This record gives sequence, C-alpha cells and structure tokens, in this order.
Amino acid sequence: ERIRIDGNGNVGIGTASPIGKLTVSDAGGTGLEITPQDANSKISLVAYDRLDFAYRELNFDAYNYTFRTSNNVKAVMLNNGNVGIGTTSPTGKLDVFRTSTNYAVNLSDTLSRSGLVVKSSGAFDSKITFSSGASSRQYIQALNNAATTGRDISINPYGGNVGIGTDNPGANLDIKSTGNAVLMQA
Repeated sequence: ERIRIDGNGNVGIGTASPIGKLTVSDAGGTGLEITPQDANSKISLVAYDRLDFAYRELNFDAYNYTFRTSNNVKAVMLNNGNVGIGTTSPTGKLDVFRTSTNYAVNLSDTLSRSGLVVKSSGAFDSKITFSSGASSRQYIQALNNAATTGRDISINPYGGNVGIGTDNPGANLDIKSTGNAVLMQA
C-alpha cells in the first residue's frame, strides 16, 4: 500500500502503520511524522530513523517551540521570548546551561568547557568564552580560535566608565569595596 488510513484517522504514506496524523516513511525506516494535536495540545514535527531509534523533533505548543534529538531537549523558545539552550525553562532572554560538571583549569578548557562562546567576526582569530572554574568561580576569557593564546579584552574603548561593585561609576574604572581592602595597580 502506498497510502493508508488507519482506524484512528491517521494517514500513512509509504507505511501501513502511521504513528501520527500524517506519517511519511520509506522502506528503510526513515521518515517524517506530523501530528497536528496530541493529548497535550501540541503540534509535533518529527524526522526519525527507526533503525537506530534516532529522531529530531520540533514541538509547538501554546506558541512555545521545543527542539530535541532522541530523548534530549536541546533548545526551547518560549512564548515570552526567552530562549533556552540546554534548559527547558529559561529565565532570561538567552539562558545557556552546560550540564557537565567539569570546570576550566587552563586556557584551552575555557573553550572546551564553556557554557557560551562569542565570536563576533570571521576576520579575526579571537573569541570570548564564559565558563566555570574551580571554587564556584566564573571565567570570562578572550582567546584565539585554537584556545592556545589569551587575547586582550577592552571594555568601553570608545568612552564610558566601568564600575565594579557599583552601578553608577564615576571614573574610567570605579571600584567600590564593602569592607575589604582593594588593591589597584596602574
């Protein structure tokens, strides 16, 4: 049979056993499933390979989008505009979560164990990484693409003040201390 409608109203093209409202499959076990509405009021689009039980899935429900491979959620976009990578409940406009518990202990680890990498130009051999270090420290590190050389970071190179411990800096670099001595070197 090339087209089959089962007793539940599911349509199969290339399969006698549709698994969704519309299932398109080939003889090798790969295919596409479209389910307009399931028990959870979701619209689902699944590309699958039944031979190795791998699939890529895109779900739409109440204007939320969930992208997953096999059983692992990779990213979500919620109807409030928040995007999560590695998390299903992002609390900010972009929430990136790296689930590994390994932390950065050297320069190359700041790249390979980073939660976020920003490369803003293809013309330069540099990027900025955000990673976790030992003792609950967070690292912001600039480095070359190979993660073998540290790069300089310029903050406000075209004007504006920088504050540490203050939200209203009054100098190029304004550091406020709350009881601990602050050592500054020029």
